[in-house]
Amino acid sequence: MALSNSDIVDLITVRRDLHRHPEVSGDEIQTARTIASALTAWSPTTVLTGLGGHGVAAVFDSGNPGPTVMVRSELDALPIVELGDIPHASEIPGKGHLCGHDGHSTILLGVARLLSRRRPDTGRVVLMFQPAEEDGSGAAAVIADPQFTGDSTGTDTLSDIENLAAVVTDKALTQAGLPAQRNHLPSHRLAGHGNHLYRQRESTQILNTLGLIGNTYKLIGNRGNDFFTG
Repeated sequence: MALSNSDIVDLITVRRDLHRHPEVSGDEIQTARTIASALTAWSPTTVLTGLGGHGVAAVFDSGNPGPTVMVRSELDALPIVELGDIPHASEIPGKGHLCGHDGHSTILLGVARLLSRRRPDTGRVVLMFQPAEEDGSGAAAVIADPQFTGDSTGTDTLSDIENLAAVVTDKALTQAGLPAQRNHLPSHRLAGHGNHLYRQRESTQILNTLGLIGNTYKLIGNRGNDFFTG
């Protein structure tokens, strides 16, 4: 079973609409409405809204015992100006879908359309559209939401979605484990003092310190695995 050309056209329309109207972490009101409206049209067993803020989840239940598989995407955009001149560029000043979450959500909508035509034989599939991924608050908020902790979304297996431009069209890669888990974001406070241009040795070289910190994190990050190095 595959998406038809008509399906693809519909999904492109949705994705471009999401791209034109980016909403940052915690503000994904219209984005959530667009996603929930599209999901409802494809008759999942349940559509949950307001998860951890503006999160949305669609449950496709087979009615038979079995595992629950969750597939997750994100809703939020970034507070960054989009400089491109594509026809569907961001219409919201200072905000843009520059991390691809509009694409991730559209992929998940495509999965929902397929599941509406063939539901799982056993167990359930939960499609989770998580809010506030970029500021790090959304996952914890969703998990703490009583709707999520209820029986409707108890999960045995979780998969995440990522767009990889280096992968050829019609191909998908999978990797077990947590190759893209959320990093803890450290906070540093550097104190020092400046001085006259000709007495720089008596000042604190904070820029040099920042450079050392940045290079250290880069070295730590390079130790991780990705889809191409294994």
